[in-house]
Amino acid sequence: MAPNERRLGRPPASNSAATKSRILAEARRCFADNGFEASTNKMLADRADITTGAIYHYFGSKLDLFVDVHRHVHQVMYDRLDDAVEPHDSFQAKLGAIFDAILELQGEDPWLARFLVAARTDMGRIPELETALRPFAGRRDAFFAALVDTGVTTGEIDADKRQMTLDVVAAMLIGLTNAGTASAETHRSAVRGFRELWAGALARSSEPV
Repeated sequence: MAPNERRLGRPPASNSAATKSRILAEARRCFADNGFEASTNKMLADRADITTGAIYHYFGSKLDLFVDVHRHVHQVMYDRLDDAVEPHDSFQAKLGAIFDAILELQGEDPWLARFLVAARTDMGRIPELETALRPFAGRRDAFFAALVDTGVTTGEIDADKRQMTLDVVAAMLIGLTNAGTASAETHRSAVRGFRELWAGALARSSEPV
């Protein structure tokens, strides 16, 4: 910033939505890079090019800002995943559409995955974060359950293996979020591997695992 330039304070109404959007985007990167505790209000304000006080025009606290970032990330991800699976009628087709959507999202904005990985780490260490973010698990869990129930309905998944399949799907898709924080090629390789795993082509053995 040039010496005679000033950071933005409370903006006029016409710029309010744009400023809030910028704060959320920069906060997502800051929290992903540094975690919740190490991300100070000054650091967040500097990234968004506003005054520290201006943050409180939009968010009552750093926790409120973190929760809003998490809400936005979940909405972006699960809106995209809902749209991806909607045209398909089978478990396998829906799962393939999910893989495609995950790759597209990672290509468009890798900070989504990075933030979610950082948030999960922080939730395990900071009780107030775990409490504040717990409600967001509802949409995720409902999405996973609906996916697996499709497979049960079509006969692709045995009803007595519903819970086990649900656990595997959750672990797999959460794991792909972690893989998204690595290189783009690592992420693509993991997605290809999961595709082959579900198709039964990744490993062959005459012995049960």
